[in-house]
Amino acid sequence: LGSALVAFWGLSPQRKCMLAATAAASAAMCALLSLCQRRRRVRRSSETHSKPAAGTVEAGERRRWCGRAAFDELYVKASRPVCFTDVVRNWPAMERWNLDFFAKVGEKVEVMVAMCNEEKNGSTRKRHTTLSKFVRALANNQEGVGYLKQVDIRRVKGLEKDVGGGIHRSVFGSWGVFGTR
Repeated sequence: LGSALVAFWGLSPQRKCMLAATAAASAAMCALLSLCQRRRRVRRSSETHSKPAAGTVEAGERRRWCGRAAFDELYVKASRPVCFTDVVRNWPAMERWNLDFFAKVGEKVEVMVAMCNEEKNGSTRKRHTTLSKFVRALANNQEGVGYLKQVDIRRVKGLEKDVGGGIHRSVFGSWGVFGTR
């Protein structure tokens, strides 16, 4: 997710927030596809189709989001790769989410902020703050803001309904500036 936010530095707060919403949606879709890949690896079936050679990537279809039921039927059950487009276009988050919104809804939400862009031996410098304080620092382009680490959007009341009808369940993401991982 961090690489999806490379353009954050120097952008307006409104654009940063729009990119964060898009990246969160992208992370949700990646997590959903990752779940499908795991199911595919562990599934034992009697299918006799050939598998791609080691080191190759299967070609996948590119299409608009088809809905959860069709996704399960056409792609999960069939173990077919797919890249969805326009997933977030009609999500309420695209209209509602901006830095002022997060500053308001995040006043009592404790978050962990990583203070550097890489982890060494599984540890990184971290501090705890509220989502509201983090967003205000981000909006003011303060030096050394860091980035949110393992944000569970379910902790922010009402936020879950803004992002796609539940396809993102149990998705964590990092929100930050260029160079974060």
